[in-house]
Amino acid sequence: MHDRYGFKGGSGTVDAGFIQGEKKQSVQVDGVMDLVRDFDVFLFSIHATLIRNGLTVPSGATLVPKLRKLDKRIGVFCLNHNACRDDITAQLNRSGYSITNNRVLLRDDLNDLNHPFPFVAHNRVLMVCSDVLNEVVPAKSKGLATLLIDNQTCQGMASFAISPDFCAGSV
Repeated sequence: MHDRYGFKGGSGTVDAGFIQGEKKQSVQVDGVMDLVRDFDVFLFSIHATLIRNGLTVPSGATLVPKLRKLDKRIGVFCLNHNACRDDITAQLNRSGYSITNNRVLLRDDLNDLNHPFPFVAHNRVLMVCSDVLNEVVPAKSKGLATLLIDNQTCQGMASFAISPDFCAGSV
């Protein structure tokens, strides 16, 4: 039987799972817009999804306004222990993203997503990640859906016991 993305363990999927032995598929998608109907909140990693090497990622610059027009809520996250909310906000605004402090989530903010995003179901939040160990693992431990933006890692995902729900080469 095919899942709702049209895959049945064939091309475009990789065996994955959070716990060893759990059978789950990481689904290869073209980007966030493939998943826009399934999620209400999109949380982007500060690292390499919207900004890469200090520069605005062009696909991110066009994606954020599209999501806003569709009435989707947007936030960014940084899971580093020494991250500063004000510095991240300033960096994003310099790069052309209009983000307020309350939409910048740090490590402890993942414990209570109802504060920045009231009335949103937990299963309607997608974390757009750039790193398996530092971002996907904490997101999966909180029960959040994940999209990994890293085509190289996505192709070799079968060797990981912990993997994202979705993979894409770009946002």
